[in-house]
Amino acid sequence: MTNVFEPDWDAVEGGGSRRARVGRQVGSERIGISLYELPPASAPFPCHYQYANQELLIVLQGRPHLRTPDGWRQLDEGELVAFPRGREA
Repeated sequence: MTNVFEPDWDAVEGGGSRRARVGRQVGSERIGISLYELPPASAPFPCHYQYANQELLIVLQGRPHLRTPDGWRQLDEGELVAFPRGREA
C-alpha cells in the first residue's frame, strides 16, 4: 500500500530532489499524481507550464515560493494551487 508520507521514490532529479509517481503506485491509469521532495532553496521548475493538462499543487510540508505571471509569493503548508493549461494562464 502506498502512503503519501512514505512513498516508493522512483527518481532522483537534479539538485537532490526526489519524485514518486504515486498515481502509478496505486494503479491509476488516467490520473497522474507525482509527489516531489525538494531540498531547501532549490528551484526545480523555474518556469513550468502544460499545454495538454491542468495541474494541481498541494503543499504537504514547507513553504515553497511560487512564480506566476503576477510575480512571486510564498505558499503555506496545506495550500492548494491550480495551474490551468497554457503558458499565459
